[in-house]
Amino acid sequence: MPDSFISGGGAAGLSMADWMDAEIPEGRLLIGPTRAIPAGMRRYALGGPTCSPIWRDARVIKYLHGLDTIGRLRLRRVVQGVDFRVSDTQLIDQAMRDLAMGSLSAFLIPRAVAPLSPPPVDPPRPDQGDEDPPGQPAQWSVTDRVVATLRRCVPLLPREMQQAAKSLFTRETLYWLAGFLVVWAGGHLAGYGEAIDVILLGVGYAMVGWSVFQGLNDLGHGIALATTAKTQHDLDEAAKRTAAGLTILTINAIIALIAKVKPVSGGKRPVVEEPPPPPADPPLPPKELSPPLKEVPKPPKLSAQDRLAIDEAKADQVKWGYAADEWEMKDLKAGDKVYGGLPGQSAYYTDIQTLENAGGSRTDLFQSLQVKEHPEFGYRPKVGEYEVINDARVPFGTVKANPGLGDGGGSQYFISDYADNLRLVREIQLGE
Repeated sequence: MPDSFISGGGAAGLSMADWMDAEIPEGRLLIGPTRAIPAGMRRYALGGPTCSPIWRDARVIKYLHGLDTIGRLRLRRVVQGVDFRVSDTQLIDQAMRDLAMGSLSAFLIPRAVAPLSPPPVDPPRPDQGDEDPPGQPAQWSVTDRVVATLRRCVPLLPREMQQAAKSLFTRETLYWLAGFLVVWAGGHLAGYGEAIDVILLGVGYAMVGWSVFQGLNDLGHGIALATTAKTQHDLDEAAKRTAAGLTILTINAIIALIAKVKPVSGGKRPVVEEPPPPPADPPLPPKELSPPLKEVPKPPKLSAQDRLAIDEAKADQVKWGYAADEWEMKDLKAGDKVYGGLPGQSAYYTDIQTLENAGGSRTDLFQSLQVKEHPEFGYRPKVGEYEVINDARVPFGTVKANPGLGDGGGSQYFISDYADNLRLVREIQLGE
């Protein structure tokens, strides 16, 4: 996919907020505004010149008609000009019209199943060791330039990724991995570019969501720079871009690629070295029989309005790229206080106990709430203390569905009509 390896950064700044995405038998289906197509997705568009019209695509029709309550809530946010007065049937009809008119687009990222056979790769020279070849990169083979770039990018990775990369990038592995990446970035040898693309997308999307397209763009551009490098400086620049891509994709995407490709020598796949397991604990004495558990009272049944409010909270989490937490309902009284990050007021708030547990640290607070860190500005520097104006019954729960963003454990409220129900009392500065 060389058309998507651009120096400008591709998908940076785009959000999954206005997109639907779902696993279907054929792969991952994405539906969203045509204006927000990121780099690297054009080859996966449904309804192209060689395909049947998108509004007749059975996969899209089946998906839209099979949406559950949360899915239909999300679709209402994607389709422009509809609100809750529009019936579900009218909503889906409007979505199909938007697809037909081109204001919405649909993409299918296929599954990667079969292992790939390797392209021709120059074997490492027996006298080379782990050092660069003599002379300037302009005199090296393309494979040697990419291998040197991969070695240089390891110290540029986040600290937690460096050890895994060092274990993964053995001399032999580097050479045949470089061969695959050269083919992928160059876009030649029919089938390789898309097959490798799909492997990296499949793992990367599951790990980092929408950012995977930026990761692919950076990785591909870095490898493309490496293949044309003439000087050591060129290799350093290629390594920076390659490291940026690997950082987004995570080392798991490269491990998945290695698991799908067949190395030239002996058919053995490289493995990441792992520390030996800790010694087994000594056997514990037999436990005494516990007394019978008391029957736990069942939570009160939720009304239809309660269930709708919880569905809205879950749909909003999914909309912004989070896994949905479990929610219950809680009554807030006029005069109660809740706390939300600033700048940028939203529908999510916490309580005084969660704020005090963080000890004034923005990192501890937002990791207990499993909030994504802004890639440029980090966690928000302040929280606002808000007073509840009117009695309200709102979704409430303990944060724990997104462990990759922190330990969780904090309390959260979802107050969708916060503009009418909350009044800012004061702003509280947070430390690091």
